[in-house]
Amino acid sequence: MGTQDELSRPWWWASTAAKAMIVMGVLAFVAGALIQYFGYGHSFVYVADGHNMKRQYRGGDLIAAEPIEGRDVRHGDIIVVPDPEKDPDRAYAARVIALGGDTLSYRQGAAQLTINGAPLDEPYLPKGAPAGGTSDDFAVTVPNGKFIAMDDTRDTGFAEGLTASDGSGAWALSLIESRVVASSSDPSVLLAIGEFGARGSGPYLTPIGAVLLVIIRIKLSRVRAKAVYPWSTP
Repeated sequence: MGTQDELSRPWWWASTAAKAMIVMGVLAFVAGALIQYFGYGHSFVYVADGHNMKRQYRGGDLIAAEPIEGRDVRHGDIIVVPDPEKDPDRAYAARVIALGGDTLSYRQGAAQLTINGAPLDEPYLPKGAPAGGTSDDFAVTVPNGKFIAMDDTRDTGFAEGLTASDGSGAWALSLIESRVVASSSDPSVLLAIGEFGARGSGPYLTPIGAVLLVIIRIKLSRVRAKAVYPWSTP
């Protein structure tokens, strides 16, 4: 029969691992709470709750964005505009499809939009979604200083309540508040740490580690007792 030290060694490692889980859980929670308090290191952080970008963001996902000037907006950017009703807790996100000078067109039943005469590749669209978001044909040239954005489901209007000043369906670039730079599905370092510590599984490490430590201590005491008193109850 081995010595008590030999019998205790694997349990010591297990106990150390449980203690490490407790410490990591506390550190993750504190770090996550601090990062969350300071905005995850980004200028704007939104929580996804709509369905217009559901293929990109699930409900509850964090979406981090940074301010952007209209001249820096590019095709394919996911941009955010504030709520037209001035609700500070609500904003709209959509993908920029066309910018000033672009000609955007669609023919009923077509699989793709056409921009400046070339098919627009949109791999993010769900299969079978109407690329034009409508059953009607259209062709529009976007005025300078404006943009056209669409959601990734094409079954809702972008920023419902915003009214274009002309018939192009375009909005002024000045309406754009920010551009999405990270999200729960594609996080920055701080966003990932913040989510893990404050909103994810990080805090659960502490209670799980504590329970394991209690179980390990009980098992270890029984192993030691059996080593000293082989006739003792297992």
